[in-house]
Amino acid sequence: MLVKEFNESSIETPKSSVSSDKETGNESASSHSSTADSDESFDFGENGYFSVQDGQCLKNRYEILSLLGSGGFATVHKVHDSETKTTVAMKIGRSGEMDNETCEKEIEMLELVSSGHENIVQFTSHFSVCGPYGKHFVMVFELLDTDLFTILASTSAEKRLSLDTVRRFSKDILNGLNYIHTKCGVVHCDIKPENIMISRTGTLKIGDFGLAVLNSEGCTFTVGTCHYRAPEIFLNSKISFSADLWSFGCTLFEMITRKKLFQCPNECDKIQHMKKIAGTTGEIIYQQFFKRTSQNDDNFEMVFGKHTVFVSNAKPWLNPELLNVWHPMMEQEAKEVSDLLKKILKSDPKKRLTAKKAMEHPFLSN
Repeated sequence: MLVKEFNESSIETPKSSVSSDKETGNESASSHSSTADSDESFDFGENGYFSVQDGQCLKNRYEILSLLGSGGFATVHKVHDSETKTTVAMKIGRSGEMDNETCEKEIEMLELVSSGHENIVQFTSHFSVCGPYGKHFVMVFELLDTDLFTILASTSAEKRLSLDTVRRFSKDILNGLNYIHTKCGVVHCDIKPENIMISRTGTLKIGDFGLAVLNSEGCTFTVGTCHYRAPEIFLNSKISFSADLWSFGCTLFEMITRKKLFQCPNECDKIQHMKKIAGTTGEIIYQQFFKRTSQNDDNFEMVFGKHTVFVSNAKPWLNPELLNVWHPMMEQEAKEVSDLLKKILKSDPKKRLTAKKAMEHPFLSN
C-alpha cells in the first residue's frame, strides 16, 4: 500500500529513504519539501471521497505531500506533520453513514491494539474533517517502507525469499497476532501480504484493522479476502482468533512457494479446491464443531457435504516433496514446513495452532 522499492538485502541493511507505491510514482520521503512531491494534482472529491489538493494543510498541522493509494473506503496520503517534523501516512475515510461507521469501528480497534508493540503499525492520532459530502474520519499512522505483497511480487524462481527470511517474517507476524489475540482480544480478520507492512529495518508490522472485531463479540458475518478466508467464515460461523491463523498459513505457503494456496474466482470454486487440498475423512460428523442454522443452511452442504467435513492429515499440496519442488530446501526443513502448515490449516478452527504455539514449532524455534 505504501511503497514499492525493497529487496531482501535491504532487510539486513536499513534504508535511508521511504518510497510510495509505484502506481502513484516513486517518491522520496527522506526529507520534507514544502510542496507536493508530484507535479500532478490529485483530487478524489467524488463518490464520497474527501477532496484533496496539492500542498493542502489539515488541522494547521498535516501538509498533504502525495497520494499513496486508494481503496473502496478511503484514500491514503503521505503527509508532513509540522508538529513532530516527521513524514506520516494519513488515511481519509469516505463520507457516508456506513463508511463513517466503518471508520469509527476501525478507530476503536486501533486504540485497542496501538500500545507501541513492535509488530503492529503504530496509530498516532485521529480527527474528522468536513467536505462537500459531509463528515470524513481521518487516521494518522507511522509511514513504512513497503509491504509483503510488494516483496513477494518482486521475487522469482531464481530469487526467492531465503528460509531464514521466511522464518523471521513468520515470527514477526505471529508475534503481532499473539499480541492482539492475547492482550487485546482482537481478531484482525484480514491477514494477507498486502496488510503486512515492512519497516526500513526489516521488521514486519500488521496493519489495516478496518475489518477487525473483538473475539468476544462472536461475529458471524462473511469477512476477509477470499484467498485467505478460513473455511468456517464461508459458513457464517463464529469468527475467532483461529481465523487469523488460517490466513497466516495461507500467507506462509505463499512466502515459500510464491503461489496462492487458494485461487477463488468464486466462492464455490474455492470450496472445491479446499476439499482437494485438505482431503476428506469418512466418519467425522460436521455437528462436532459447526452448528447448522437457517443462516448458513444454503452453504453448509456445499462446504462440508451431507455427512462429513473435509478434515484429513493427508494434504497433498502441503507434502514435503512438493514444497521442496517449489522451494528447494533440506529434507528436514521441508518436513518441518509441511508439519507447521498442516497444523495451522486445519478445517476445524479448534484444532489449529495458536499464534504462540506456532512460534514454538520446530521450523520457527530451531
